[in-house]
Amino acid sequence: MPEVPRLVQVSEHSRVPLNRGELLDLQTGSLLLSPHVIGSGYIRVQADKDQIVIHAGPYIGLIPLNDYVTLEIVPRVPITNLVRILAASGRAPQRLPESLHTYATQAVPVGQIRDELANALIRQVQLIGASGLHYIYETRKEDTSFPRGRILLNETITRLLAKGKRYLISTARFERNIDTSPNQLLKLALLVLAGTYQTGNKNGLVNKQLGAIRDSLAVFSGVTTLATHNLRLSTVFRKLPPTREYYQPALELAQLILGTRGLDFDSTEGSVPLPSMLWKMDDIFEDYVRWGLRQHLLEALTKYEVADGNVDQQQGGGGKRLFVNGPDSRMANPDIVIMEVDRHALRRPVAVFDVKYKPKKPERDDLNQILAYALSYQVPVVGIISLAETGKPSKLTFMGETGMAKVYHYALQLGNSDLASEEAALTEAVFSLLA
Repeated sequence: MPEVPRLVQVSEHSRVPLNRGELLDLQTGSLLLSPHVIGSGYIRVQADKDQIVIHAGPYIGLIPLNDYVTLEIVPRVPITNLVRILAASGRAPQRLPESLHTYATQAVPVGQIRDELANALIRQVQLIGASGLHYIYETRKEDTSFPRGRILLNETITRLLAKGKRYLISTARFERNIDTSPNQLLKLALLVLAGTYQTGNKNGLVNKQLGAIRDSLAVFSGVTTLATHNLRLSTVFRKLPPTREYYQPALELAQLILGTRGLDFDSTEGSVPLPSMLWKMDDIFEDYVRWGLRQHLLEALTKYEVADGNVDQQQGGGGKRLFVNGPDSRMANPDIVIMEVDRHALRRPVAVFDVKYKPKKPERDDLNQILAYALSYQVPVVGIISLAETGKPSKLTFMGETGMAKVYHYALQLGNSDLASEEAALTEAVFSLLA
């Protein structure tokens, strides 16, 4: 077996065959899978003749299967659009703490991985504290009765003795100064992190993180605090000598925390050490669609609200009991509920949509579900929003009418380089059904 795990790439919801020897103990017949993969739902494993077939699920990211194979599940969405979708969803990834991966960075920030960034920066600062802080030597001149360093004879004679100051000697020496821009940047990143935890709800994990951040800040005692993080980062990196290469991962992490850069999911090389992170695209697509509708609501349609059906109406969402009366208390939780808000701030459901992260026509089960919601909510418009097939434009399709509600399907194209225009078109199409 190779010393470095083989990287196998597969698209989400696709399958890839592997050699039996890579995933199977040929003597005992047991599967060679890491503990964090077994029963996780990340993948499904199937034996097929001389091969083991891996079925990728809805997650994207790197999954180390064992010491020999790492699975990279790539999204259907172009990487250039993925960053916008992830940031819009605001959903944090699931992480595999047992597995460390080095990421590259790019120009767009991603802000939902605070805990991962905090833990990684704390580890890197501990390494810096053990390996030695970056410093520079600066010349310090002084007139003193207790000389240290080199005596400046000419200045002593011409400037001090000439003025009768026989008790002073002019000296110069080199002093080590740790108040450098790399250290200032790292200290600022730690302070920003501490601020995000202090403004949130306090619990045991948050208090533990704050304690670890304070310990890390102690490493930079004597380093001044920047008033702003508008620091020329290229200059920061340029000031690092080769002997301080261990600073690079920490500085990359600081850029992420300060929002000046984001993770590059399309790069196989990087220097930012973080746990392998997985995103469940089904949930992220649902969050993104809701976000897109809210972002592009026209001012003329402010009487409408895009509510999350997974949250009960009593808490400001759109969810409700499936049945109006009766002992069955199961909930109706459509992904999107369009609420009409009157001048008294009373909310009334007027349309219901479900979101499906698959590029095909709605299946019978999908229709059964949305029709049940139509019956429960008593709305005239229901629909399903799904992915458009690769290369095909976004499209609104009228599927039919039940006598109570009209049913629509909207196929959303995420391959367009201008996602904002796709979001605006979706919003216009959905709210045109309410006119």
